[in-house]
Amino acid sequence: MQASLSANPSPRLDTPSKVDGSANFAGDVRLADMVHAAIRQGPVGGRLAKVDRAAADRIRGVLSVVENPRWVAAVATTGWAAQKALDALAPRFENDAPPPPIPGRSTQHSTPR
Repeated sequence: MQASLSANPSPRLDTPSKVDGSANFAGDVRLADMVHAAIRQGPVGGRLAKVDRAAADRIRGVLSVVENPRWVAAVATTGWAAQKALDALAPRFENDAPPPPIPGRSTQHSTPR
């Protein structure tokens, strides 16, 4: 494939390494003692109500659980372990605020009986 700078065509220098898989991307970086995190955010205006820390602690590789009123994160030795721990946390968020209005729809909400 040729790219054009000005009027002079030049070959794409990155194409061979992308095609043969030898190109390095940010996701390929591995550092000594590197940890991974997975985060789950609540809805707008929501707050973290409940997590199951014991379930997350049972996942091999979990190092920490970090809670904030608006989100929760699992930190682990691998990205896979962090995501599995986040799923095991089963975070629940509460939101007392009404949902934001949807353009073109009525702002009146019906309540189930």
